[in-house]
Amino acid sequence: MPSIDFSQSELVEISDAITEMIRKTLADGDAEMHEKKYGTLTLLQEAQGKIMPVAFGFHPDETMWGPEQTKRIVKVRQRQGLPDKATETERKMWAATVSRR
Repeated sequence: MPSIDFSQSELVEISDAITEMIRKTLADGDAEMHEKKYGTLTLLQEAQGKIMPVAFGFHPDETMWGPEQTKRIVKVRQRQGLPDKATETERKMWAATVSRR
């Protein structure tokens, strides 16, 4: 798989955008069930966990808001009848959903 290089500034902007999207989705309550259909919150949080250490030098779990964000995502997943953490079956379903577009 080819590598994509981002500047430090781009990583900061991407991280900020991801954080805002997670915040907005959690605030709205994921009414359209994007987590169940596409894994939106899980995948955004995973991307955030990869980008933040490079962009800022720390992981989201090391912030004041990171652990709370994780708890809120787990609650959304539970309300949608999903396990606390994404399964391989879910990930395959998300990939199939995206490939059908």
